[in-house]
Amino acid sequence: MGDNDYHFIDRWRVEGYVKEVADIIEDALLLTTWWPSVYFDVKELEPGGEHGIGKLISLRAGGWLPYTLRINFRTTDSRYPNGFSMDATGDLEGKGIWTFNRRASRTGRSSMSLTIGRFARTSQSLISSRFC
Repeated sequence: MGDNDYHFIDRWRVEGYVKEVADIIEDALLLTTWWPSVYFDVKELEPGGEHGIGKLISLRAGGWLPYTLRINFRTTDSRYPNGFSMDATGDLEGKGIWTFNRRASRTGRSSMSLTIGRFARTSQSLISSRFC
């Protein structure tokens, strides 16, 4: 991995069926509704096809970060209802892979593995000036 490469793994446990989890996560426009402290603005630039393949989303996110990230992501693969893959560009660039697994009879386990290739130059400069 290069100096600017990051690999994020985030695992969530949610109550529900795998299909229910997949339907909620697939609707990216709802990100500001269920996680408003992180996602400030989400727009669909291109609708895509079945289960969002080809869909292009533009978002502004930040949460507790001292800066705002602008990211576009395009759904490149769907394994509905078991997950999807996306390519991210903008302040973060790379590939994200979401996987949904069933653990018990009613509990759906949503586990996301997101690999970010690098920070874009503008964000790298911003981060360096704040933390280095």
